[in-house]
Amino acid sequence: MARRILVALGGNAIKQANEAGTTQEQFRNCATTAKVIVEVLGRVYTDDRVAITHGNGPQAGNLLLQQEECTKLVPPQDFDVVGAMTQGQIGYMLSQTIHNALLECSDWRREMAERGWVFAVTNQVLVDINDKSFQDPTKPVGNFYTENRTTDANGECVSTFTPPLATAPINITITATVTKKGYANSTGRTTVLLDLGTLDVQVTASPATIESKATSTVTVHITYNLDPVENAVVTVSSSVNGTFSVTTATTNENGYCTFVFSAPQTTIQVDITVTATATKTGYVEGQSQRRITVNPTAPTGLPLTTIIVIAAVIVVIAIVLVLVGLRIIVISWEEV
Repeated sequence: MARRILVALGGNAIKQANEAGTTQEQFRNCATTAKVIVEVLGRVYTDDRVAITHGNGPQAGNLLLQQEECTKLVPPQDFDVVGAMTQGQIGYMLSQTIHNALLECSDWRREMAERGWVFAVTNQVLVDINDKSFQDPTKPVGNFYTENRTTDANGECVSTFTPPLATAPINITITATVTKKGYANSTGRTTVLLDLGTLDVQVTASPATIESKATSTVTVHITYNLDPVENAVVTVSSSVNGTFSVTTATTNENGYCTFVFSAPQTTIQVDITVTATATKTGYVEGQSQRRITVNPTAPTGLPLTTIIVIAAVIVVIAIVLVLVGLRIIVISWEEV
């Protein structure tokens, strides 16, 4: 009877805690792991099915740091996408090293490599939304950071903690270990809730009152705690027909981006609501609105009633001239 065998690897099996996480280091660790996996395969039956799973905590943490450091150049990806990216990275490394290890065998295992039976699959996991674990999800990723401090005369020391980039509220555990010669070591822990701040969106329109088919410059300013937010993605829309030069833009280092709004043709005064929505990884979406008043274009030339009167007079004169020409009307006069 065919068996289904699962080999589970931790993320630290691919990147050791004392390593920087270079490509060479991770390939070397995968090659070591691959030799053990191939040895296990030598003890299974040919019709067994073997699946290998792996953790990705160190890799996901490092990739999140890269995302955060490069926000000025490219927009960071969300946490779930980072997870998929590291699945592909680790799957590539493991499949290649296992393939190479199988080629060194002289039995049926070599045939597995030659037939291309080693491959990686990027997958998703279905979970129970009612699982109590998701009420307070925690998952450490990345490297472990240590900072040494010496207590002062009051037995106190201060360290500054900078939280990582996050796409959802998470709990971060901070551990303090105290050592001193002549005393037993002691450890204390505290939990910090990393919450997401809401982006503050301010919208201005200049001018705020325009005529049909005229334009207004819409300026959007994104801040958080009064500090400008760079590389926030801003999308604009209007409540009534009208067009924007672009509908999506990215804020500059001062938190600003601009759009040009072209008003629609209208015969009555119309109030148009412009909505700006700002998003950025690590923040809660923010939104704000601004009203632009569009007036109908002022008429040019003579009023319509005047034109009608003039046209009527011209028609009457023309009729009279025709009748005179036909001698239906005779105009005569005499000197007195």
